[in-house]
Amino acid sequence: MKKHHIFGRAVEGELDVAAVMADARERREALAALPIDAILHVLERVGQAWADPAYPPRRRALAELPAKLGFSPTMVDL
Repeated sequence: MKKHHIFGRAVEGELDVAAVMADARERREALAALPIDAILHVLERVGQAWADPAYPPRRRALAELPAKLGFSPTMVDL
């Protein structure tokens, strides 16, 4: 069975493309309604988290991505 990742969630089976596109339009409209300061605040927090060498997703990415991408650990870290 096919597994897809749509907007942060795993979906198994065939995709209803029309439903996915409708969901994308709703999400775009919701994002457009957010104040730019709120968006920048979230991006700043995400950047700070990923810059922390102890951040678990960063550690996992550094452990797994070199083999998956064929890049050196240094390149992945950069």
